[in-house]
Amino acid sequence: MLLSQIPYKFLEIFGKNASATYLTTPLPQTTGSGIRASQDLGFPPATATPIGAGGTPPDIRDFNGVLQYETAWSQWVQAGGPIVYDATFSTAIGGYPNGAVLASATMPGVWWRSTTDNNTSNPDTGGANWVSAFQVHGAQSFTTSGTFTVPVGVTTVEAEGWSGAGGSGGATPNNGGSGGGAGAYSKKTITGLTPGATITVTIGAGGTAGATGGGNGGNGGTTSFGAYFTCTGGSGGPGNSSAGASGGTASGGDLNITGQNGNGASIISSTAVLAGSGGNAPQGASGAPPGITAALGAYNGVAGQTPGGGASGGISASGSGANVAGAVGGGGQIIVRW
Repeated sequence: MLLSQIPYKFLEIFGKNASATYLTTPLPQTTGSGIRASQDLGFPPATATPIGAGGTPPDIRDFNGVLQYETAWSQWVQAGGPIVYDATFSTAIGGYPNGAVLASATMPGVWWRSTTDNNTSNPDTGGANWVSAFQVHGAQSFTTSGTFTVPVGVTTVEAEGWSGAGGSGGATPNNGGSGGGAGAYSKKTITGLTPGATITVTIGAGGTAGATGGGNGGNGGTTSFGAYFTCTGGSGGPGNSSAGASGGTASGGDLNITGQNGNGASIISSTAVLAGSGGNAPQGASGAPPGITAALGAYNGVAGQTPGGGASGGISASGSGANVAGAVGGGGQIIVRW
């Protein structure tokens, strides 16, 4: 068959302007009088019996009705008209077959495909054994809290997220602040979603910077994707400390990874100090590298990067006489793909 062989289309439904006197519509499902056509019997035997033998000729109204039925649906299909779920029709045929494709009656642009035979459920109301007929691809990133709306034609998404990292500690002369703990990581594939449904996205902020003079860094904020997974923030690095800061933890995902701990500061000598580095975020940003200073040097901490990288601590050499601050941790993030 060739594309150029496309047949003539029905520009009008057969008998469109036929009067009721010459048209039976809709054609009844069963024969009532025994001489009129029906969906069940078609033209009954009496219409094939000679008139002299007691037969009755077929009725022109029935011929017009049958042809109007056929051409109405042919024209609808030729026009690319969508076919939606019909409960009465579904019951009459014993349910839609495996592979049947229906348009959504409530969400334009969404199409459903049956994955089983004899499927009587309604896909627009979450009926079983229907999936999206056409795969749609895309991605959306969140670095601030908001709402994810399931796109048209999408029922499955993959979401991954990081919590906020801890801020780093400040320092006084001959001291260094500890680095902040990294944010945690979670990843989850979510199925059975309804296009148009919304999921709350919460993004944890990076922890605050430790104040000058040995202040402690703040803890990172919690990130979550609805009730599907939660990542707690990394701990803030203490000021003037060799103690580390713990990374955040994750739960609920198919994959959950704890953030790397932030490192404590080291006093190398009476004149040299090494600040604590920030923790690395799993699958995310590296922690800020540690600074080192000697003699008269003094530096504030270095901020962590998004997503989830811990900040490095401030450092101050003994001879500097300076009080320095820490830095803010890297913020959280969620990426949704479909």
